[in-house]
Amino acid sequence: MDEKTQTEEALFISLCGKKDKAILTGKEKMTLCDLERFLFITRRLELFDYEFYLSEKYYELFKKIVEVVDRQFDILSEYPEYIRDEGIFELQEGWLADFYEQLPPRKKKIYKDRLLIDR
Repeated sequence: MDEKTQTEEALFISLCGKKDKAILTGKEKMTLCDLERFLFITRRLELFDYEFYLSEKYYELFKKIVEVVDRQFDILSEYPEYIRDEGIFELQEGWLADFYEQLPPRKKKIYKDRLLIDR
């Protein structure tokens, strides 16, 4: 892992709650949903090198996410309301809101614009 990725990793882990820290440090098992959530949040925080690192480190899970996204694109071609009807935006907004709520108070002001959409 290069220095920039290490810096982004340290920053992201410092922002995480206890359970997420345990997952990211290997003390608890990473699930497909966890990885999808972490990738989404790191992208919103513009921690692109760490996002890429996570997708490589958990490549087998990442491949499953790619398969799901491919299926979603197929579905969208025939059912444009799919994302809205399935509540995918709400799920992602929930991830961001939950992550934001567990931030230390002094960090909330810094990350509010990147994490919260309608608040």
